[in-house]
Amino acid sequence: MLRLLLSLVLFAPSLYAEMPAFDYPDSKRWLHRANTVDKARGGLERYPGIEVDVVYYQGVDRFDVRHRFFAMPSGLTLDRLLAELDGHPRVWVDFKNATWWNAPFAARRLVVLAQRHGLAGRILVEAKNARILARMSAEGVPVSLWLQDLDAESAPDRLLQRVGDIRAALDRYEIGIVSAPHRYAPLLAEHFTDFRAHVWTNGLKLPRDEEAVAELEALANVRIILVDERPN
Repeated sequence: MLRLLLSLVLFAPSLYAEMPAFDYPDSKRWLHRANTVDKARGGLERYPGIEVDVVYYQGVDRFDVRHRFFAMPSGLTLDRLLAELDGHPRVWVDFKNATWWNAPFAARRLVVLAQRHGLAGRILVEAKNARILARMSAEGVPVSLWLQDLDAESAPDRLLQRVGDIRAALDRYEIGIVSAPHRYAPLLAEHFTDFRAHVWTNGLKLPRDEEAVAELEALANVRIILVDERPN
């Protein structure tokens, strides 16, 4: 028995052997926080992809679409939202309550939903912990690490240490995509050029902000820019 267990450990494929591929569109701009059917449908009339916030309930194997973890359930499941969308959109899923324990179950559910709605390679999950994301990637789900604590006003040595720690985690768990607020763009351009980058542009939704969004589009490693609906 011991010999059998050793052979399984020694010759089994690596858990983090290969990150699942994600099918990027040509356009970089996607709609941010498309958490209702109407907003998602409207966004997909103008953009090739949407971002959706979800909370996962492991006991019933279901994603509730909502932005805040502690808010009341919206009653809109990710399954129903995807069923209401035409074509084969790309969907960035912001996983609000990802944990070590629920990650593989949530990932398997996402694989089922991707297959059900014809979205294989078109659903990507974002969370804040590389180790947790690696568990989801191992189940066949493309993943992105949400970068935190990289504000430019930090002491230079502390900032560089933080960058080094993040890069070490990305390399260890073989994660090739990072996501961050748009204010991190200079750091993405300087320290993460070898990673695909996704950014969101909270606050940049007036005509005068168009130049700032266009500058983000010009960054070679930026592949998705979440934009907010502009006021009428």
